[in-house]
Amino acid sequence: MFGHRYQTVALLLLGASFLGGCSSVQTAPQRDVQHEAVNRWTRCIERYSDHYQGPVLMAGKRANHHCEGYQRDVLATYPYHLKNQIESLLSQRAHTITTVRVVKTSSNHLDAFKASHLDILKKRLTGAHQADL
Repeated sequence: MFGHRYQTVALLLLGASFLGGCSSVQTAPQRDVQHEAVNRWTRCIERYSDHYQGPVLMAGKRANHHCEGYQRDVLATYPYHLKNQIESLLSQRAHTITTVRVVKTSSNHLDAFKASHLDILKKRLTGAHQADL
């Protein structure tokens, strides 16, 4: 009578440890999938900002719109409850990437922004030395 009870408990413990092991194995591949999705999105933003010719202040929003499919891929790899936070982070990152790339590549659009934060950023980027980076 007691032997049957021990077998049941042993089977339950074995099943729980098996399920726990399976769930912990999935984290490393999931991180790789997330990392690759973010890399594809970043490459899209960089490609877009290399050819962007519009106003600097709109570059991030337009790049986000242009790479919307990649953004959906990134969001699909994260839990749904993190959607707003991930969207916000991607938006901020798109703005940063495009601003830096557009400022480095085109100086004719920045003349209207003298003494603004973009003018200061332009001076810092063009005057940066390798030791400063």
